[in-house]
Amino acid sequence: MSSATSVQQALSLIESANLEHTEHKLLTLFIEDAVDPAFAAKYILDRENARTTSSKEYTLRLIKNDWRRLLSKLEDSPRPSYITKSLGGMSPLLEAFITPSQYSRMREILQCDESIPSSQMDPGHNHLLNILFMASDYIVVPVGPGARLHLSDERGDRIRSSVLQISLATDDLEKRPPPSPLLLSIHSRLSTSLRWAHIEDQHRGDSFLIMTGIAGQPVQQVFHLMTYKERERLVSDLQHCILQFRQVPNKNGYLICNALGGPVFDYRIDNDICGPFESEEDFNDSLVKRDDVKPLVKAAHSKKHHIYFTHGDLGPANILVEGGKLAGIVDFECSGFMPEYWEYTKAMFDLWGTQKPWVAMINSLFGEHEYKEELKAEKKLWEYRNPW
Repeated sequence: MSSATSVQQALSLIESANLEHTEHKLLTLFIEDAVDPAFAAKYILDRENARTTSSKEYTLRLIKNDWRRLLSKLEDSPRPSYITKSLGGMSPLLEAFITPSQYSRMREILQCDESIPSSQMDPGHNHLLNILFMASDYIVVPVGPGARLHLSDERGDRIRSSVLQISLATDDLEKRPPPSPLLLSIHSRLSTSLRWAHIEDQHRGDSFLIMTGIAGQPVQQVFHLMTYKERERLVSDLQHCILQFRQVPNKNGYLICNALGGPVFDYRIDNDICGPFESEEDFNDSLVKRDDVKPLVKAAHSKKHHIYFTHGDLGPANILVEGGKLAGIVDFECSGFMPEYWEYTKAMFDLWGTQKPWVAMINSLFGEHEYKEELKAEKKLWEYRNPW
């Protein structure tokens, strides 16, 4: 297959998929802005050809989500060496975008002296100790809007040219390294995708959640004042609400997804966003990031669960009470169609040992032994969860 053919085939695959316009754009930019578009296209086609039962939309969304996570790491890394150390399984994706040879050179450039704390690094300065280019040529082009920068030559005369070729050099490679042409080139290729990632965050599905103000206090503020009978009544009311949630039909094309069929948003999940998924097995695979953890959660993940509409964050801050009775449930941003145990394990997520009365109430709400195996697996996965 020729280079032009592979690029066109990959672009046609993306265009034909039933995705949001921002997803189409991010995947298209991954190919068009790559150092070698044919090499990037081959990566996408290889992922698609390896697909067995899932849809092409599912595969492409996995690639898009990986692309977004990679962009986030490159944009927010606290220091250069963190980039190469934190890529993990995303290295092949970056190699596909900038080619293996440029990826290797980038790793050489980003070697950083780990003995120097970040607090001692110059502001805005990456402290790149292994710069490949001691002196390099650049072109400076003024852009607007805003005040124009006035440059002067070595004689002090003002430079009036709109395009200026300059050479940068340094007398101290360690303290004042010049910018690397390779890193600037990579950044320029990433910049448009970074912008579209921000656009996707701002206009994700153009969906809206309408909320109404209601009377009541978060139960976390008054739980210690509630009588045993009031707590029993609260359990009964919450059980009734959960039964109503579970009657909400899933009319989307995915089994596990948000209310509109899109990616799941949840603080429990690494990077907060994942999916959507066509099967519980795919969802389980996304939760387990390390092979050595799989045997520890196999018992729970081998079970088949009903998938229900789930609030996803039934913590004491999101349950309102008034006069000792349930007044309402708020904060549905993590809601979606999830495995039946998710409501229970998420209600237990991040609870402290001092909240034993609340833990006891949650066990009463769902049945202490109903999802015992699933909670055990989740607690193990929480230990390996990325805190960032």
